[in-house]
Amino acid sequence: MLAGTIAVAVVLGAGLLAGSLLAVEKAVVPYFASLPAGRYVPTLTFLDGRFDPFMPWLARVKAVLAVAAIVTAPSTASRVLFGAGLACTVGVGAVSEIVNVALNRRIRTWDPDHPPPDWDAVRQRWAQGNRLRLALAVAGLVLDSTAATAL
Repeated sequence: MLAGTIAVAVVLGAGLLAGSLLAVEKAVVPYFASLPAGRYVPTLTFLDGRFDPFMPWLARVKAVLAVAAIVTAPSTASRVLFGAGLACTVGVGAVSEIVNVALNRRIRTWDPDHPPPDWDAVRQRWAQGNRLRLALAVAGLVLDSTAATAL
């Protein structure tokens, strides 16, 4: 019973993480791509201030739940799958910090009226980082869902 409840919470967390990143990919990234530099910088800064508190918290809670699922899962298959899902969540966090958060910090320092010459390349790297973390989050959701059904 406990293992099943924890598994449901893990899958819910994985779904929220993947869904949030999918929303960014399908709505935010195309919107960012349409903006000139003068609007891109303040828009990214505004949205980052809203996503930043939520996304790391969500990933951390999901990771803690995944550890609990690994500990309580009755089968080796479920433990391995939850572990792989946890690795994907850690990957999401790593890509977020190394690519997206680092670029957000850099972008926040730009003068919107005088962005650096490579600003569009930076914007494209940010989008590539988001696609990578989305792929990791979806893989984690699939792994966690499979683990939950293998209980």
